[in-house]
This record gives sequence, C-alpha cells and structure tokens, in this order.
Amino acid sequence: MKRIFIVLFTIAVLVAISGCAVVSFWQVVTVTPYECSGQSAQVTDAYVFHEDNAVDFIYDFWTDGGNAGFLLVNNGDGDVTVDLGRSHFIKNGISNDYYLARTYVEEKGYAGDYVVKGRSVMVKEKRYVIVPAHSSRYFSEYSVSNTIFTQENLERFPTSKKEPRLSFDNPEDSPVIFENRVALVCEDGSEHKIIHKFYVSEIVNVNGNRVVKSNSPFTLTNSTRIYYNTYESPRKYYNIYNRRSY
Repeated sequence: MKRIFIVLFTIAVLVAISGCAVVSFWQVVTVTPYECSGQSAQVTDAYVFHEDNAVDFIYDFWTDGGNAGFLLVNNGDGDVTVDLGRSHFIKNGISNDYYLARTYVEEKGYAGDYVVKGRSVMVKEKRYVIVPAHSSRYFSEYSVSNTIFTQENLERFPTSKKEPRLSFDNPEDSPVIFENRVALVCEDGSEHKIIHKFYVSEIVNVNGNRVVKSNSPFTLTNSTRIYYNTYESPRKYYNIYNRRSY
C-alpha cells in the first residue's frame, strides 16, 4: 500500500509540474525572393545570386528574427569594394543605412615579461570595405522582423497535432517586404548597384513539441541521440513565443 501511495504521489507531482510548464510556440516564416539582380542559383537550400562581376551573394535567414545580412563571395581576380555609404536595407518602404559612422572601443592585449597587458583602442567604422580576390566577407546589420504575426485566420496556440499556416502569393499581400541595395566598385573602376528583394511568403505556427526531434530512439545499445530542428532552413526564420507573451 505504501508503495502504491508513493507511485501515485509521484505521478501527481509530475502532472502538476507539467501543468505549470510554459509551452513555447514557434512562428516559422518563409522568405521568397523577387525582382533580384543577378542570376539566381540554388546551393543546398540557401539563396545564392550570381552577379555579372563574378560576385556571389549568399543568404541564410535562419535565426531568431531572421538575419537579413549576406555573405559576399568575390570569385574574380580583382578586389571588390563595397561602399556602405550608398548601401541600404529597406523594409516596408523604410530605408536604413549600412554605414552608421560608429566608433568602437577595442581592447588590445599583448604579452610582456610574462604579464598580459592591454590597452583600449578607438576604431572607426569603415565606409569602404574591400573584399580581396577569391575571398569572402559577411555583412550583417538588420533583422527581417522580430514581430509575431497575429492575423485573425491564423491559430495562435496550436496543439502538437496542428500546424496552422498562412500563405501569400505575391509581395503586395505580404506583411513584410524587404531588400538589400549594395553599391559595389570593381578594381577597374566600374560601379554596380546590386538589388535583392524578398517578401514573407508563408507563416506557420508550431507547437514547441513538434519542433525538435531526435534522429534515432534511445535504446540500451544506442545512448547517443542527435537532436535537430525539423523546420530549419536557410530560406526561413523564426520567432518564439508563449501564452504569457500576450
């Protein structure tokens, strides 16, 4: 009888704990390009745009809020200069500058007489950034959107068996459209204006219990389990929320 009581008490405690746990929800958003300069190509699942001046732009949005930055790959034999003063991130018609004329304080350290010494160095942000031949550089400043979309016809708190979604067939109907305008100067002096436009094409609300899964079941002979996000994709981003967020 005592053992039965202990078992029942344990079950009751577990039920109470699970009832108090805050269930998280993921809003997974798909991003689609439109009206982009250069030739679009698919490498894995990332968006890649080949420009005429042997430069590739690679986008990977998968992060909290969506990383609107890009990897610039210089495949040519000459240097390419990015003029951040004439480069912009534009979202829903609002322009944001890539060059903000900021000044940073960096700690420089060196070893002397077995003691690590340091000093503060003022570093000014560069307007012109050179990407040498056959190299790459990452540019990132803004997010796509940290807002949770709450359209009336989109269930906000689905169960683990549901996956409500809302699709947008064209940019005019989308809640978010954004673009990168990048000014490039090649080594021969030629100037190029690169434009990559995107829009939110699908929104999916997912119960947190559906998001992370294991590649294999746990057994006595296989105790190593690798977990992965079933929705992860360079063409998507996410925002996490719960019932307390509203």
